[in-house]
Amino acid sequence: MRTLTRASFTTGLIALAIHGSAGALASLPSAIDRIPADAIMVGGSSDIGGFFDRARSMMDAVGAGEAADGPLRQVAGFIDAPGMNRNGSAAVGILPGEDGEINWTDDDAATLLIVPVTDFGAFVGSFGADAAADGPTMVRIMGEIVYTRDLGGGFAAMGPEAWIVERASEGQLRSHRNSMGANTIRLAESSDVFFSVSIERVGPAIEEGLNEFRTGLDDMAAMFGEEQPAMREVLGFVETVSTALIRDGRTAAYGMTIGGQGISMDFAADFEEGSPTASYMVGSGGAVDLFGSLPDTQIILAMAMDTSSPRIKEIFGKMTELASAMNPGQGLGPSMGDMMEHSDGFAFVMGNTPSLLMGGMFTNMVQYQRSANPAKLLEAGKRYTLEMDGMEAEGITYRTQFREGAAEIEGVRLDEWGMQMQFDPAEPGAQQAGMAMMMVFGAAGGPSGYYAATDKGVITTFSRNTSLVRQVIEAERNAEIGLHRNAQIRAAHERLPANPDFVVHLGLGPVLQQVGGLMAMAGAGAPQINVPADLAPISMAASMGDNGMHGRLYLPSDVMKIFGDLSQQFAPPAAPRQREEEEFRPRFE
Repeated sequence: MRTLTRASFTTGLIALAIHGSAGALASLPSAIDRIPADAIMVGGSSDIGGFFDRARSMMDAVGAGEAADGPLRQVAGFIDAPGMNRNGSAAVGILPGEDGEINWTDDDAATLLIVPVTDFGAFVGSFGADAAADGPTMVRIMGEIVYTRDLGGGFAAMGPEAWIVERASEGQLRSHRNSMGANTIRLAESSDVFFSVSIERVGPAIEEGLNEFRTGLDDMAAMFGEEQPAMREVLGFVETVSTALIRDGRTAAYGMTIGGQGISMDFAADFEEGSPTASYMVGSGGAVDLFGSLPDTQIILAMAMDTSSPRIKEIFGKMTELASAMNPGQGLGPSMGDMMEHSDGFAFVMGNTPSLLMGGMFTNMVQYQRSANPAKLLEAGKRYTLEMDGMEAEGITYRTQFREGAAEIEGVRLDEWGMQMQFDPAEPGAQQAGMAMMMVFGAAGGPSGYYAATDKGVITTFSRNTSLVRQVIEAERNAEIGLHRNAQIRAAHERLPANPDFVVHLGLGPVLQQVGGLMAMAGAGAPQINVPADLAPISMAASMGDNGMHGRLYLPSDVMKIFGDLSQQFAPPAAPRQREEEEFRPRFE
């Protein structure tokens, strides 16, 4: 008897599940109540038809609908089949094997799908079968065997083997909810569709992957004798993180929501309350406020991170120690640690400039570090800069300078700093690297700028741009101005999780405009892209709390449309489309 393999059945079910719900969930999808509590992975959606319609509309809006027309019609043919409840809840689960064990080497996945039905007889009849009087009904979908069973209450179970659908039963929702952490539940209830995995149950798979990584790293370390200590540090770090994940992990989750303006993709991880890893999941949630000390400008890149939490400081301290051990003598010593210790958060913005790609990348870039002791933070920065003078690494010699009291603005002293990178001509690629530095930094051959300690923090520019320093000083003193008041940035923050510890925004509009201009100058033919003047940024944020973390990536629909336009312009000619409507309908045999 032919059964569906992991590749065919699971892929089909996940494709169906992704076309999930038409709005934010008020609670976990009711179909999950029929997924056995020992599922390794569980996912769900509250309205398969509603979200499918929104997904199709979004794909049409960004120009991807025609390319995905065939798969979309196949999904539509399934959810619109006779007897299906088009706007009902659906769920999917990956179960242990029939013997109760999890076999990670098996080619077949024990995948259970719960679908909403209004008439089970009509549902199986659409596959050319009659409902069995007792037990599962065998049907063929796309020429492959699937078993299905009426569960009552408006749901049917589907799976590649009879024993899988026999395991479906109601009354499991509370167990699933209790197994999830607070961040996973928050993600599941705010996403159109979500998937959650039990870290405890996938622990053996993580361990297997770690063993493979360990073997590969050992082989590499044997090849590079002098690099072996650094590789051992990498292995030790990976093992520490993996061991902590297996020991303390509870659940990890992914979610997706489609709105009128874009798509949100969420991720979350939860750890057992009281565990060592959970104790590090404590943030302060002040990243958005840090943007208030940056100038309001058209951004290329903007980022902020709240590091005021003692546990976050400890994490950064361990990362600095690891980096120092991996790169001995490369400026990652005590001064870097002091900088992290005295910083309670940082934000920086790379603003647009006409010379962005012609040596002016950093002329409109500034960083602000909040600190309870700005003088000590500035002193640590000075030591770090001077410690790098004369340092050599991988054929590069660093030359640094620091001059106190170079200027004064609004009663704030400005100290000059600079760095040049000299490439060893004997090193392969030295000439190309030097040219690249010219493209990035201009004739200076390296970054330079100002340090300035204010009442609440330290300003760092990456060019001798006193105007930027003045704008940051004014923004720090006046809460009514600053990047956090920018209309696009404010709108982006409204679509991100509340009180994040980390936020990043990527503004593609100016980059695309300048790239197109350079291509036209080079004669390559600029891509025909319509870049709106108010193109929203791609945004990402993450917060820590409740024994875990929750993050989100937001892709505006205008940005996705540009990506779609680019892919169509550079893609090879498409094969002729099939014209027969029936070719796009599920083949129920």
